[in-house]
Amino acid sequence: MLTTQASDITIPSGSVGTPGVGGTAPGIVAGVGIRNRIVGLAAEFSLPARFETVQEMRHFLVARIDNEYKDTILSALMTVRMSAGRVQPEVSGGISFVAQNVLVRFSDCGGEFNEKPCGPFGVPTERSAATWGITFGADVAIRVARRFDIVPQMRVHFVPRGSDLPGLSDLRLSEYVFRPAVSGRWTF
Repeated sequence: MLTTQASDITIPSGSVGTPGVGGTAPGIVAGVGIRNRIVGLAAEFSLPARFETVQEMRHFLVARIDNEYKDTILSALMTVRMSAGRVQPEVSGGISFVAQNVLVRFSDCGGEFNEKPCGPFGVPTERSAATWGITFGADVAIRVARRFDIVPQMRVHFVPRGSDLPGLSDLRLSEYVFRPAVSGRWTF
């Protein structure tokens, strides 16, 4: 799996780091489900590695901020299969629990009127928050054996990034998380 998200492009104030946090990282996805020939229910878990964004903040003090961010997502999905022989496209949608986590480190660069070379980054501080989201996507199951398919898939997660997420609202993360993947599917 690959996870990618852009940063929200709102105009920042001087007390918020720029640019917003966004990036791409590899990861893994696993799922389990039941289905009849057309409709199914599935639980899907995706765990990305962290991606890193370095920001700069200028508000009397000048600092660099190193953010290492990840969204861990657990989704409950309904799937609908459109049978077409050996290639079987599917659409899916449902609700997701999103655990957001960022490791933040600061580097002192002096003040706006007395800048100096930035020092080393300090000890990381961890900030976390949880929220609900909506997931939709598509799979294209390609039968390669009687009970095994290769499945390219795409998931789009809509994750509300409100100010009620303490410590994470200033990261200006996009509300959309894209997760393309290729998996193997065994049927029993």
